[in-house]
Amino acid sequence: MVVTTWHDDEPLSEVFWFAKHLASHPYYELRDTLVIHISSGEPRKQEFGELLKNA
Repeated sequence: MVVTTWHDDEPLSEVFWFAKHLASHPYYELRDTLVIHISSGEPRKQEFGELLKNA
């Protein structure tokens, strides 16, 4: 199953918070999360690293 969402004008911290606290499905347990960051801007590797430490 694939559930998608996008957060155009939000920081990555909001995306991770949403995935951890609000992503849900009415019939299935969402056990695993995959965040795919697609952007035309510079990659934010340091920000990703900090977010993953706190996930």
